[in-house]
Amino acid sequence: AEGAAWACRQRGGGRVSTEPVQSGNTTGAGDAFNGRLLHGLCNSGDCAAAVRAAVATATRCLLARDQRVQRGSRRASACRLVESTLSSQ
Repeated sequence: AEGAAWACRQRGGGRVSTEPVQSGNTTGAGDAFNGRLLHGLCNSGDCAAAVRAAVATATRCLLARDQRVQRGSRRASACRLVESTLSSQ
């Protein structure tokens, strides 16, 4: 993925890039992105900050999922990842 583009009535728009991640399975990344985006928008209303945080969360989801697969666990839980991400911020 190349990151995310956003548009907001009050602040215009922008683009947030992401670090390249090699992952064949993106299970949970979209859910993690959407959950973190909604959290950011509901709590701060800052579109740019919410999108940056959502991109970072989805990237961590992919990296964490790949690590779990390498250790033998094939179950990815986007809900638990988002909860742990939110509690660490």
